[in-house]
Amino acid sequence: MTVSTAPIAVLVGLRGSGKSTVGATLAAELGVPFHDLDDLALESCREPDIASVFRERGEAAWWEAETRALETGLAFPGSILALGGGAPIVPAIRTRLNEARADGAAIVFWLDAPDAVLADRIRTHDGSRPPLVTDDDRRPLDPLEECRRLRDARSEAYRSVSDHAIDSDAPTTTIVHEILAREALVSGEQT
Repeated sequence: MTVSTAPIAVLVGLRGSGKSTVGATLAAELGVPFHDLDDLALESCREPDIASVFRERGEAAWWEAETRALETGLAFPGSILALGGGAPIVPAIRTRLNEARADGAAIVFWLDAPDAVLADRIRTHDGSRPPLVTDDDRRPLDPLEECRRLRDARSEAYRSVSDHAIDSDAPTTTIVHEILAREALVSGEQT
């Protein structure tokens, strides 16, 4: 039995950037497993959804679950791992991702699109995820304003853990092919 030593392709980005869709498509294209960090963290929390974890246990409990789940996700060399949008703002997650990058165990791709594109995707989502940002009266923000605020709060964290920034305002297959081209460049398969 051959054990893969290929790096894990890790996808980061704001909500609506296409991490799960691109990750699943990329994994299918490569014939490798796909893992979503949110799903791995939810399994350990034994809650039906992220909103329940926030409501029942609080935000800190969610970040702890995602930090533990990252170790599980990084244990699958050669796989694809999509992180939750906020995961890179957690210091322990940033540290672990950068260790994996330094060891050659992970290549991190930041999927990014204009705020208006992300907001449109969030508006058409099935609504199972609560708004992440509220105004001073605790009312949900419009998705466009939410994207702007989250970009301001998270861009530096994404930049600090990423090997490549990918424009995700494109068809999924185009994004997948761009990642494959960049990954081949990193592994030395292309010149």
